[in-house]
Amino acid sequence: MEWNNPAKIADFQQASYAKQSKLAAKLQDFMKYRSSKQEDIEKLKLYIGLPLYGVPGNSEQLNPDQEEYQDLPNIFDRFSSNQQKNINSIISAILSYSKNPADRIQVSKVLLNLRSPNGQSDVYVLRIRLENDDEKKVVGFADGEGRFYKHWKDFLLNNTLPICFMVYPRDGKYIRSDQGEWFINGTYSAACSLRNSFLEKVDMVCHMSGLVLTGLGIGAYLFRPMCSCVRLPRVVCVAGGLVNIATGTYFLLRNAGTLIDKRVHRQTLSLEQKENRQLWINTTVGAFGLSSLGIYATLESNKTILYNAAIYSSHFIFGASLSNFVYNLYKEKRLPTFVESAQFSMALFYYCNTVLKMQTTSQMLKEEKFRKHLKYPIRVGSSKGKRIAMEVQDELLSQLYDKVTEHEHRIKQLENGLGFSDTRQKMKSKSSTLSLMTLTT
Repeated sequence: MEWNNPAKIADFQQASYAKQSKLAAKLQDFMKYRSSKQEDIEKLKLYIGLPLYGVPGNSEQLNPDQEEYQDLPNIFDRFSSNQQKNINSIISAILSYSKNPADRIQVSKVLLNLRSPNGQSDVYVLRIRLENDDEKKVVGFADGEGRFYKHWKDFLLNNTLPICFMVYPRDGKYIRSDQGEWFINGTYSAACSLRNSFLEKVDMVCHMSGLVLTGLGIGAYLFRPMCSCVRLPRVVCVAGGLVNIATGTYFLLRNAGTLIDKRVHRQTLSLEQKENRQLWINTTVGAFGLSSLGIYATLESNKTILYNAAIYSSHFIFGASLSNFVYNLYKEKRLPTFVESAQFSMALFYYCNTVLKMQTTSQMLKEEKFRKHLKYPIRVGSSKGKRIAMEVQDELLSQLYDKVTEHEHRIKQLENGLGFSDTRQKMKSKSSTLSLMTLTT
């Protein structure tokens, strides 16, 4: 039976109601303290960190209403570095709303009961309220990812929870009805929305299309002599360029949108975090794919500069991705997983495909350059005409040398096979002697 079967969801909601009611009975009073002193800020870190992450080194959650944390020395330092950064980020968001030194920051827990394909679990979200002698106002909600939401609807639409069904108090606060019952609601997480489901499918299509074109590009390059009659490398180059435009635009907007969303919800964009580094790299890759429009379009003389920029950008992007991948493994002191190995292999395929298409583009640049010289006659006596004549001469001599070398190699193979090598060597010797006698005479 599927995890989201309606009957199972109904049973889950009933079981969750008991948990929600039990917690609501304990949260009649907010945890209050003044934020005007440094020691109060240190307490605030614990009031935020303990509900979201539990006691460091302990799988059980610690109720921040109690004073048990006082018996744990340097407890904040025992949180992981990412958890500490998230806690500090939440505090910065709270203090940005507190303009009055007399404000008292009030923190309360909101329990979320989750049912997902992997089972059932509970997580907490924090409700933040500022209070002074003149007013009380809720300034937002915070979760374990360090995200700060302006209101409860913002949390429901933009949370980062996995695919699951969640049970929660209505509007993120515990309120009783006239009959004494708590208002408890349930809905699916943001990951289950049609928008996110559609984006996941588009992600898969973009990755698969890039992988298919990579295989075609490698095959076209390896079997180029056999496919010269249909000019397959050029066709694959143009098709790859068009796909790069589409996927580059999509991934650029996708990753840029994620960065903007993190910024809106007060998350750090520092490169110290693994996810942020990958987002910045992916955004750069998307911008590079979008810029490839000028490379695979009709090539003009000034496109050589763009071509050089593109090929060096490709090397830089792959180098940055590889460095980030190795750095993450070194920092976490582990070997790559199967999924990471597959992702790295795909990135390597993309890089090889880009290099192959760039080589084809280089040849197209040379051909276009000579066609343009033939189309627009230039005076031979001018400096530009002399330079172009030398370039054409060098190119023709290079091609002629390659052809002569190829034919000589084939003639030698034929002579070795038929036993004519000794006869030709004698003829060459006689010819050299005759030439020497002629010169002496």
